[in-house]
Formats: sequence, structure tokens, C-alpha cells
Amino acid sequence: MRLPAPCGTIDGESTPCATGAYCDAGVLSGTACTGRANKRDGDACTGSPLTLECGGDNGHCDATTHTCLACAP
Repeated sequence: MRLPAPCGTIDGESTPCATGAYCDAGVLSGTACTGRANKRDGDACTGSPLTLECGGDNGHCDATTHTCLACAP
């Protein structure tokens, strides 16, 4: 995967990131931003539901600890 890559709203079009990446400002943010590789279980995260920064099975950012969590494989 080639990163960083543009994502977000570019020339009025919503442009998602490649598989395995997230948009650092959220695809729905209305601005152009940069694609970043998904974070792993235990990595620090922002907690923003629009970034989808955590990878893995049901990966999500814990709002209390601000770390990525994923279900066990």
C-alpha cells in the first residue's frame, strides 16, 4: 500500500482510503486529508468515530483509554 494518499472531499467528490488505511480527518470531514495505515490493537488513537483509524476484527478506539481494541481472532 502506498501511503500517504489523498482522501476526504477532493474536488467535490468523496474519496475513501485504500483497504487497510484510514483518512486522518475522516472521509466525511468535507476536506482533503491524508491516508494513513490502520493502527494495531493497543496503539494510541484519537477516539474520533469518523477516522476509523483502528484495524483488526471490529477494531475501534476505546473512548476511555484512547487505545485501539480489536476482537480476538
